[in-house]
Amino acid sequence: MTKRQKQRIEQQLQAKALDLQEELARLRDKLTLEPGGDSADYQRAVADRGSTILAVNRGMELMSRVASALAALESGSYGMCAQCEEPIGEKRLRAVPWATLCVQCRSKIEDGRAA
Repeated sequence: MTKRQKQRIEQQLQAKALDLQEELARLRDKLTLEPGGDSADYQRAVADRGSTILAVNRGMELMSRVASALAALESGSYGMCAQCEEPIGEKRLRAVPWATLCVQCRSKIEDGRAA
């Protein structure tokens, strides 16, 4: 990987991390239940809070993956499949810079879940 490619990937990952931080802050603000209203309003707020918690969890998981990708970039292990230890294709890394699995290993896992 060239120095320029590494810089581009690092910029992408840092931008994604910043976007995620902003999104997580916005979602956390939605977690507060406001007192008052009728029972239906409260039930709707509880349901909305549940979906917000799921979104926060997904965002935190993705933030962890982005942080791991940045650490791997720094250590020189970026772009290697965690399963087969072969290089992850450039096209996949362009699409998902925090990917830890090559297309083949990811497909095997998804096929196993579908079965």
